[in-house]
Amino acid sequence: MNDHVNRILARFLSGEVSLQEKEQLRKWLNDSQANRDEYTRIMLAYQLSKGDTSNRKEKVYKTTVEKIARSNVDDKKLRLIRKVKFGTWFGIAATFILIISILLVFIKNSNEDKSTEIVRNAEVIKFNPAGQKLKFRLPDGSLVWLNSESSLTYEEGFNDSMRILKLKGEAYFEVKRDVNRPFVVYCGSIATTALGTTFNIRAFNENDIMVSLITGKARVNVRNMKEGERSILLGIGEGVIYNPDDEMEIKKVIVGVESVVRWKDGLLELKDSSLEKTVIVLERWYGVDIQLKNNPNQPWNVNGLFDNEALDNVLNSLSFSLGFDYEIDGKKVYITFR
Repeated sequence: MNDHVNRILARFLSGEVSLQEKEQLRKWLNDSQANRDEYTRIMLAYQLSKGDTSNRKEKVYKTTVEKIARSNVDDKKLRLIRKVKFGTWFGIAATFILIISILLVFIKNSNEDKSTEIVRNAEVIKFNPAGQKLKFRLPDGSLVWLNSESSLTYEEGFNDSMRILKLKGEAYFEVKRDVNRPFVVYCGSIATTALGTTFNIRAFNENDIMVSLITGKARVNVRNMKEGERSILLGIGEGVIYNPDDEMEIKKVIVGVESVVRWKDGLLELKDSSLEKTVIVLERWYGVDIQLKNNPNQPWNVNGLFDNEALDNVLNSLSFSLGFDYEIDGKKVYITFR
């Protein structure tokens, strides 16, 4: 990427780009797949280091994407990558935030987004867009299942005393035992420490985190609480729910182990799911954008278990009991209630 393109990206980011520069950016993106791949890597690095508190439904890049889309040919496809917020315990180095980074991921003729890995400054970032899941092995031999719209950051080779990771989203861990190097996963105000353990963490929202222990033992430390820092020891089948808006803020619970980890085996479970929650889950699971054309005429409370089912099959099943029609148009889904 040359300095001239860097300057255009910086001006585009600041909202000062001219029509001529926008056309030059469009041509540069159209020149080669290598340009688009570099563009994707830089933008993702920027997002994962910068952080954001916006809700996934806000689509904060929509206006920018549409401006570029109008100047592109019809067969080009644009994809938004939602901002990912990181907490303060294990921040990415400030040098990671580059002014040349941009707000857009451009993917040409792509029907399926790919999981992304970035290695920079001795840190590895694994990121899954909506609709993707990833299983991989960490440098110490531990296994990770990373859910859709989730990211995991860790040192490239870990160090001699600690195995430190940072999660946004959801992941299931099978930790390789190493008594000399605790395995610590940070999610906002939560730190989960384990040795040889399997556990699941759901942290799509830093104010709604759930840690579930499957085997072994783990310790959960919570800070910035009303009563100060607290440490909770978990046994098999136990979990912790963190919600600062709740009066208790943090509570220990019994978890349904099978239910908690079904997602990693391709089982989509909807349990007492509201309309809003159902839309979020389906969008994340299948990598689609769901638009509701009107409101349901009856209460929406969904329960269902779908084993590696296509989206069409899931919607078809739900439509009979909940009274709606639907249309799937690529990555767009339109639901009309009867």
